[in-house]
Amino acid sequence: MVYICEGFHRIFRVPVNVPEEAIVNDHFDIKPLLPLLKEKLFYVLALSQNDVRLLECARHYCRRIDLPQDVPKSIRDAIKPGDGYESQTIRYSGNTTNPASTAGGYHGQTPDNQHKVLEDRMFYYRQIDDGVRRVVRDPYAPIVIAAADSTGPYYLQAAESRALIREDWVHGNPEHVSDETLHQKVLEILDPMWHKELNQLQEQYGTAYAHHLASNNINQIVPAAAQGRVGILFVAPQNRHAGKFDAEHLFVDDRSDEEDLVDAAAVQTLMTGGQLVVVKPNEVPGNGEIAAIYRYMA
Repeated sequence: MVYICEGFHRIFRVPVNVPEEAIVNDHFDIKPLLPLLKEKLFYVLALSQNDVRLLECARHYCRRIDLPQDVPKSIRDAIKPGDGYESQTIRYSGNTTNPASTAGGYHGQTPDNQHKVLEDRMFYYRQIDDGVRRVVRDPYAPIVIAAADSTGPYYLQAAESRALIREDWVHGNPEHVSDETLHQKVLEILDPMWHKELNQLQEQYGTAYAHHLASNNINQIVPAAAQGRVGILFVAPQNRHAGKFDAEHLFVDDRSDEEDLVDAAAVQTLMTGGQLVVVKPNEVPGNGEIAAIYRYMA
C-alpha cells in the first residue's frame, strides 16, 4: 500500500491481498486495510516442565516474544537447588482434568514431600503467569496454552490472567511441536469463539434496530458516525457505495461519485472512537451494504 500527498508519503507491506487501483481524494482510502482489523491478536503459551515459549500471533503471522529475564524457563530454574525435586520420580494417574487427581503418586516419598513438589510446581506456574502478563501488548488478547494433560490443569489453576482461555487448550507436550503447528491448532480453538462473538453482535444489532438504535441506511450512518453516535459499525471491505459526504454540513449526496461512502463511514467511526467489525458481505446485519449500532439517537 502506498499513500501519497503533498509533503507526505508512506509505503506499507501488508499480509493481505489488496486491489490494484489508484484512488484520488481529499483523504486517504483506508478500506483496503480493513481486513487487517480481522487480524485479532492472540497469544500461545507453550508450556512444559522443561521449556516455555510465548508466541504473539494473528491469523497471518506468528512470532516468539521473550519473557522477562527473571522468569524461569523450566521448573528446575524455579526451585532452589538441593530441595530434592530433581530426584523425584512422578507417576501421574486419575482424572487429567483435575489437578488434585493428576498429582498421582511419588515413589518413595511421604505426603509432605508430595505436597512440597506440588507447591514447587504451582510456584513455577505463577511466575510464568506473572511474566506473561508483563510482556503482552494487549491485556485483553486471548491466551491459549499448549501443554500436556498432566501440566495444563495446574497452570490454569495457578494463573490469574483474565485473558487466559480456560475452556480448551492444545493438548500434548509442546516441546517438539513447531510454532507454525501451534499457531494453526490455536486458530482452530479460537475461530468458533470469534464466530460466536460475531453472532452475538449481530443479535445485538437486531435488538438495537427494534428499539430504533441501529440502522443499515448508509445516508443516515455516515453523518451519525461524524457526530460520534456510531458505537459499532459493521463493514464489508468488498462493498462500495458512491457518493459525497459534506462533513461540515453533515450532508450525504448519493448522486455524486466522488468518494466511497462505505470508506467515509469507516473513517468517521474510527475518528470518533467507534468499533469497526469487519465482516463478509453476507454477514452485514440487515442485508445492507453497511450497518451501525448507535450509542444514542440524535
